[in-house]
Amino acid sequence: MNESRSITGLDPVQDVVCELLDIVEKIIIDGNTPTSKQFLSYSPSTDTTIYQDIDAASDLDINALSSLTVPDLTNDELIIYDSATQTNKKIIPNDLVTDTDTTYQGGTNINIDTATTPDTINLDRDIRVDNIKVEVEIDLQGNDIIGGGTIYSQELNVGGNATIGGQLRVYNAGGGGTITDNFSGATGSSTGIISNLNTTFFTNGITGSQAPVQIGGGAFFTPAGSGTGQTGFDSSLAPESTPNYFLFTGSNTRQLTTMNINSYLSQGGTVSCYYIQGNSSNGGENADNGEDLVLDILGVNYNILNTTTISLGSAAYPNNIFSLFTHVLTSTEVASGYYIRFRQTSSSQSAFDTYGMKWLNFEYGIVGGTDIRFENLPTTAPSENGRVWNNNGILYIV
Repeated sequence: MNESRSITGLDPVQDVVCELLDIVEKIIIDGNTPTSKQFLSYSPSTDTTIYQDIDAASDLDINALSSLTVPDLTNDELIIYDSATQTNKKIIPNDLVTDTDTTYQGGTNINIDTATTPDTINLDRDIRVDNIKVEVEIDLQGNDIIGGGTIYSQELNVGGNATIGGQLRVYNAGGGGTITDNFSGATGSSTGIISNLNTTFFTNGITGSQAPVQIGGGAFFTPAGSGTGQTGFDSSLAPESTPNYFLFTGSNTRQLTTMNINSYLSQGGTVSCYYIQGNSSNGGENADNGEDLVLDILGVNYNILNTTTISLGSAAYPNNIFSLFTHVLTSTEVASGYYIRFRQTSSSQSAFDTYGMKWLNFEYGIVGGTDIRFENLPTTAPSENGRVWNNNGILYIV
């Protein structure tokens, strides 16, 4: 059959070979006429042509489709069956973007690519955050936080401007606590075995010079003295009476360092202790100019993040009673602190220029209530209305 013909009622018994077969009406196979839309297909197993429906599970090889590596939100299409109207519909990715509440529970990271445009997150609903850990920095410049909803946060650090149209709630984050060591029964020196110290602060059972190095110079733990002359400080006197204390004496550098307590320092808080400076009549020899007692907050490599003076050697100490020292951790110390160290900057060594310390206390986290801090406020009244400033420890609003 090499030429075009019009044939009605074709019922071939043998093979029909042609270049073009134009069916005007329908093809009846083995007396069966389809009653719905079906595909005409060849079945290799029976070597016959049949009508059949497409089974997506077996007749379509999904794995053979090419990967969608770069979605085209305008042109990519998907065919779905709408059971409500019993019709097939075509959708594009933009049809899948809806303005509804979205919950993200991340086990790893949320990455925001600021190289794209726009580099902005627009949120018209509440943001609830337990913790945001920033590896580098969040740089807020201008009115970068503009919210009509509510921001809930345990800690919110804003370096630029924050305009909040809804509510900013500061609440008790909980989880705080207190670590205390009154040095009762404590022993240890750079060469002597450390014992009876709070194991959250210190490692017992090793000498002070063994890693982690906890005691330096000739300093050591000692029983209370008489509190007169140069016979030792009387740590049994109130406040915080204790039978033992830490004596800064002997060779340099005299120091007492905790083990790694980063998990506590990273929660923020307050370091406190009672100290005494020798005056040659209260149990210790008087310190001199430049022979100060200081607190160091150290980083992971024992680098000094910040040094705070506890007592100046040039200032005369008035009596034989231990005095309270308190230091609130700074944001840098919270972010990078690993160790607490009490250190004497210098001495004439031997039994000269002595200090004593007892009752080490660290209150970490937020204990008992909210913790609202205003740091680096101007100390003179700003010219702009609505500004907050620090007027000798009292919060003023212009």
